[in-house]
Amino acid sequence: MLKRRKGFLAMVFVVSLWLPPRAQGEGEAMLIEQGRMLITPFKQALMAELKAALKQGPEHAVIVCQERAPQIASRLSSQSVQIGRTSPKLRSPSNAPKSWVMPYLEAYQKSPSGASPKALLLKGGWVGYVEPVFVAEMCLPCHGERLDKNVAAILDALYPGDKARGFKAGDFRGVFWAEFRPKRPER
Repeated sequence: MLKRRKGFLAMVFVVSLWLPPRAQGEGEAMLIEQGRMLITPFKQALMAELKAALKQGPEHAVIVCQERAPQIASRLSSQSVQIGRTSPKLRSPSNAPKSWVMPYLEAYQKSPSGASPKALLLKGGWVGYVEPVFVAEMCLPCHGERLDKNVAAILDALYPGDKARGFKAGDFRGVFWAEFRPKRPER
């Protein structure tokens, strides 16, 4: 099975070298859709937990985000899928970007209006997927320009090197990312 996958990926790469740009775009679109399907449960679960936590106050949301975000990512990851999030302005060093993600973070920072999901082939037959994240209004109590002193104190205690503050709604925040083995198209 592994040989068949490697052979399939090699074929996709070779074929992409001679296909017209439109056809290459269709292959990337397929990988983007696979990445999006893998990231969506992570985004939905994290958002649901944060919305519930915010009802108890932003101080509670900080704790929930610190504990639950890594647990959710871990639960949704496997031997064939790794999921996470990162940013150029990290709150937690454990979310440091992978080397293949860095060019996307830099490009999205330079041109946030042009930020869109991307997929690329990685070593070993893996695919990397990034999806930009923008600051929502609900994020501002913990990531905004003006933080409540209790929230700031909790953030200072939990994240001594926190750089994830000072945002406005709509600012580029970072990316959700996935590394995965692509699924072969159904015939």
